[in-house]
Amino acid sequence: MVGNDAESYVLKAEDINRILSEKIVNITPLPAEFAWSDKTNFDYDGNIHKVTAIVKNRKAPNDTFDLKYDNNTAGNSGSYVAKVIALGNENYTLENAINATKKWSIRDAFNGGGGESGFSSGGCKRRA
Repeated sequence: MVGNDAESYVLKAEDINRILSEKIVNITPLPAEFAWSDKTNFDYDGNIHKVTAIVKNRKAPNDTFDLKYDNNTAGNSGSYVAKVIALGNENYTLENAINATKKWSIRDAFNGGGGESGFSSGGCKRRA
């Protein structure tokens, strides 16, 4: 049998004059397992932020992926759930994938975002 792709192959045991036996073997796509960006909580700063994933259980060093996402990029404060929606490699599948979604957030600058975009907590003094 020759082949690396997820598809059907025919195994044949032959001698010079005849086929001794034949067996169909199906190689099914492997459910992908993902690892996500380390940084998943951002402070609001007016910029676009994003989270990305990699396929953690890649079986061959030359396996490549073109991951497509839903909800992995945002600029406004809020909570999000990013999801891998396409792999770009037919030898892997999203069916029964592990860790295909990731919760992430952009924290409002006025509610603890801090940094230069936050306000100081110093109070105002009343004049007598």
